[in-house]
Amino acid sequence: RPLFAGPVTLATHQSIGRRLRESDIFTDEVETGIGRIDMPDAIVPAVFPGQGSGLQVISYDQYTQLTFLGADGFNWYQPDTQLGGHQALTDDMLIIAGTDDSRFDVSGTIHGQVAIYSPRRITITDDLVYADQSAGANHLLSLTSNGSIEIANPSVTGPGDLIIHGALFARQRFSVRRYNTRAQGRLHIMGTLVAGSISATEPRYTTLVEYDSRFESIRPPAFPTTGLFDMSEWDREWTITAVPDAFPEGADGIARQPADE
Repeated sequence: RPLFAGPVTLATHQSIGRRLRESDIFTDEVETGIGRIDMPDAIVPAVFPGQGSGLQVISYDQYTQLTFLGADGFNWYQPDTQLGGHQALTDDMLIIAGTDDSRFDVSGTIHGQVAIYSPRRITITDDLVYADQSAGANHLLSLTSNGSIEIANPSVTGPGDLIIHGALFARQRFSVRRYNTRAQGRLHIMGTLVAGSISATEPRYTTLVEYDSRFESIRPPAFPTTGLFDMSEWDREWTITAVPDAFPEGADGIARQPADE
């Protein structure tokens, strides 16, 4: 059964009974009715449309399969035209941008900082992991879709665990295809996951979403934000403060509702 290793918040006024609330499913508090954060109407980061300083920008205008090869770059293949090739890496951040109605299949080993954007869909077909996972490594990946991010069918991923390293942002939905097939292993996402909605994953996968603590001080490459807040300065120390009785003048406060009893 699921285990939430941290605080859980729900936008809706979901009724959670005391027995469930006090079970070992929740290791920390559960808060409901906190209000929703609206997803932006479009999430195309400003860096995608053109080449900028310190950026290696590559765009594709149709369905493309991407296989990352660590420091050796990546292979690309377009099934509709049967065209393909190899792309070497530079020292710059790599941004792969889909145009029109293009979508991507992705897998492999990530080296350096990589951002992938699709206006439609990104499908993860196999493990997608950093070349070096040791402390101090600077490999970072962000997957951003204005539509969905999906885990491919079992016939594509094969049996066993599926490991994903990176920050995932799906404006509409994150889903596991054919999640109701027999158990295959564990889906392990090491990074962060933001989505308009999330499908079930079991029984096909038990699921572990593990937060990448580096994201507390650095932003994943070209990763979208809500546009509501921006960080001007941070000493990298967390402090606990009391909830203010009133919001500062000019700020629109959203009162939190207490958790259901």
